[in-house]
Amino acid sequence: MSTTTYLITGSSRSLGLGYAKELLASSPQTRVVAAVRDPSKANQLEPLTKDFGKDRLYILKCDVNEAASTQVSVFALFSERPGHLLIRTSSTTIVCCEGTEGERILE
Repeated sequence: MSTTTYLITGSSRSLGLGYAKELLASSPQTRVVAAVRDPSKANQLEPLTKDFGKDRLYILKCDVNEAASTQVSVFALFSERPGHLLIRTSSTTIVCCEGTEGERILE
């Protein structure tokens, strides 16, 4: 069975946290990348890490209000966990593919 990975912004509270909980509980083949501004303040994600493991829940420091921060975070994530990744925001598309020489940023 293949694994599906979801990147959720604002996942330290409210709707983002709820999405993370539901997705992790939905299937053992589901992984969540929880993007938060400050991982040290993402206390509500700690129980999920204990329940589902670090292999299924990855906490990513990422401030989506800062384009440079977002790009650095996504490329750091991709270097640690290769695969296929497409992130689309209102102003930028970031494409990373395993086995390629690098990444493309389309603005």
